[in-house]
Amino acid sequence: MQNFEEEKLLKIIESHSGLSISEAHKNFMNIYVNRRIEELAITLDEFCSLILNNPTELENLINEAAINETYFFREEQQFDFLKEKYLPSLLKTTVKIWSAACSTGEEAFSLYALCLSLGLKPDIYATDIDTAAMSILKRGMYSNNSFRSDGKKYHALLKKIGQHKDFMFNISDDIKKDIHLERFNLSDCKNLPVEKESVDIIFIRNVFIYFSQELRNKIIMNLSSALKEGGILLLSINEIASIECLNEFPLTKEHFGSVYYFRKTTNKNKTTLEKKVYTPPPLPKTSEIKTEYKKVLKITNNLKSQTSSLKQITSQKELEALYKDIQKALEKKDTILAENLLNSYTFRAEQKEFNHYFRALIYKEKSQVDKALKEFSKAGFSSIDFWIAHFESAILYKQIGKIEESKKEFLKCINKLKIYEKNKKLCYNFLIEQFSTEYFLTLCENILKDL
Repeated sequence: MQNFEEEKLLKIIESHSGLSISEAHKNFMNIYVNRRIEELAITLDEFCSLILNNPTELENLINEAAINETYFFREEQQFDFLKEKYLPSLLKTTVKIWSAACSTGEEAFSLYALCLSLGLKPDIYATDIDTAAMSILKRGMYSNNSFRSDGKKYHALLKKIGQHKDFMFNISDDIKKDIHLERFNLSDCKNLPVEKESVDIIFIRNVFIYFSQELRNKIIMNLSSALKEGGILLLSINEIASIECLNEFPLTKEHFGSVYYFRKTTNKNKTTLEKKVYTPPPLPKTSEIKTEYKKVLKITNNLKSQTSSLKQITSQKELEALYKDIQKALEKKDTILAENLLNSYTFRAEQKEFNHYFRALIYKEKSQVDKALKEFSKAGFSSIDFWIAHFESAILYKQIGKIEESKKEFLKCINKLKIYEKNKKLCYNFLIEQFSTEYFLTLCENILKDL
């Protein structure tokens, strides 16, 4: 496929679906497009025009762009959480659940079976952009490929909704009719397939890698509007760590063991959600300007005196306090304050990984990716146990599309994490706050499987 037309096709796909095609998947797209051009006996340029004027051709192209890889009770830890913690807490008989990227339907039917096992009435909505995948859900016939070791502990629950016949698992007709099935484009941030503030649980897993950060934020905000107060949003285990819980989201990140999720909390940062009319302050008087100038001059002189006698980090407590101060500054997007805080301290030789790591976090906030990666690399080399620097590097490489480099960093992170846990160390735990090292180990292993 010629580069110009390839870019044109990718832009058409992204504009109509929001999907960004990875380098690895482009080869498969090329095979499909070239085959389709040969079948229609047209040029590539004519094919580009065709998909813009033929809804069926465009739909088939988007179906090809969507990658569908799922199975029953995928990431069974999340189903453990629903069974043991969340569903029993609802204290009602009907549960409304939205499988927002349902693919071929195994996720929707898994949720249905779990609810039945707990004596609950499931009200399941299943949506996807891929009509070909949804047709499999509509038929409700699944091969052995839909059954994996992950999720095996729950396979017995499926007996209530279907049976094995002729080497296929067939969902009962009355169960299939119970599923509200609808085609839905996640990038459509106007029309929801469900009523606002009506859903208890939303599943949307293994899709955010195909969207830009801006579109991810729009999708999460859109999904949160469908949740009831106290409702939860479940992402894939390998995605949630890279999704920031922005102040604009009426969501808080919580966890049950190693399972992390978002909960709808409309009171969170309520003032940031309200639209305010900006009124510019009145211009200062000359006397006020002179007063402010004196204050600035005093601060500057203080900074000069401080740089001549930098404070040395002498204890773990001081190190943790500095990290918290830098984090608070970065949460407010104040990178200047964060840099000033870091530059006001010196680190002992055995602490230099923290100096590089903190500086990398600042560069990351400033979107200076290359500088951030260099500092993370220095931090990783500074200590045999400093696994978190490799985790941060792996995520950054993944975000900019350098998959091989990302894989290498995830492997380094896993190896160092195992050494860290084997030696029962705790010196870096304050950097991961409420998360556990077990969670990060599982996360790295799961992401590697999908890369």
